[in-house]
Amino acid sequence: GVCGFIYAKQPLKSAEDPRLYHLAVRKSYFCFEDEMVCLGSDLTNRRPDLPETIATTVDQTEWREPVEFGHPDAPPRRAAPGDKLTFTAEAPLLAAHGGVGYIVLSGGAVELTGENRTERWLEFDRNANLKREDRPRRADILMLQINHGRQVRGGEYAYIVQLRTPGFAALADYYRNCPVRILANTHRLQAVRHDGLRLTQAVFFNSDEPLSDGSRTWQFDRPAVAMFQDRPDGGVTVTVSDPTQNPRLKTMTLTKRSADGALRTFCIELPEPPWVGRSVTVELPPDSVSADEVR
Repeated sequence: GVCGFIYAKQPLKSAEDPRLYHLAVRKSYFCFEDEMVCLGSDLTNRRPDLPETIATTVDQTEWREPVEFGHPDAPPRRAAPGDKLTFTAEAPLLAAHGGVGYIVLSGGAVELTGENRTERWLEFDRNANLKREDRPRRADILMLQINHGRQVRGGEYAYIVQLRTPGFAALADYYRNCPVRILANTHRLQAVRHDGLRLTQAVFFNSDEPLSDGSRTWQFDRPAVAMFQDRPDGGVTVTVSDPTQNPRLKTMTLTKRSADGALRTFCIELPEPPWVGRSVTVELPPDSVSADEVR
């Protein structure tokens, strides 16, 4: 699955905390069988005069067992719960903990910290947690984040979460033979290709932005969130949704340019109310099959 969104809160003059309204970024999440790819683009701090830096949290989890981390081509470092861990390095950085692997590809200084923290359950949900006598009062917490600094404008980041990682060595091997390719990470288009699954996923923020997956070029006539699954017969299964959830939008046009330059146009019917925004799936024929339009 794939999803994306534009994060940009509208400023309010009466806001008690101006820090909530100065950040803008476009984010997408691409989920495959064993990995999740996270992209950010057009990351901008509109109030660099404020003292806080801009950071993207990759994960913040209970520190259950030793963590191995470092550059993919260097021997890993190691820290265990109870240690005081403060580590900063430039991407790429790998970290393996609890069967999960993290690969930070870009974005700025990567910070890995581990410490014993005092609980804050009442801040998150006071009504539910106030009477819970068994809630943990302290816990070892491991946090991985990307520090973009205060002056970031038009910044980007990319990281992968590998969900079946036996350790750092396996994660480093995965990194060197990664089946995932980032095709685009801009304010107009974010897209990822998984070569092993023959699956492309994309968020088209702009309607006139083409996507090349290496053998074909795809383009929608309006913003779209889409998946392109190659079939054994040479056709492509396309799943698409309208992220604007426009009830007046009845169809969406997809243009495909093959490697030989041939153009095909497909008209995709979208769900009617109350199902606007729901994804639909169409089966596109192989290039060898003559077809001008598929519904």
